[in-house]
Amino acid sequence: MGDAELGKRAANLGELGLVHLAVVGDEVTLELSPASAALLRQRASEKGLAAATLAAALLELIIQDKLYDAVLDGRDILTPHAA
Repeated sequence: MGDAELGKRAANLGELGLVHLAVVGDEVTLELSPASAALLRQRASEKGLAAATLAAALLELIIQDKLYDAVLDGRDILTPHAA
């Protein structure tokens, strides 16, 4: 799956109310579902990190190591929905 296709499919997450993403320059704002945000905060706390630090580190590793497919693992949450 190319980057353009991945971008289109990821946009569907917003339609599902699961995530909202805004990119301005080098700054990325990501809004997760309340349940996911709580789990991220909990895991970050267990590691002695801020939730934003853990989220940024995870995204950096996924991007740098090209782990998109491994992380997505064929999940149908990214299946395009009819408009």
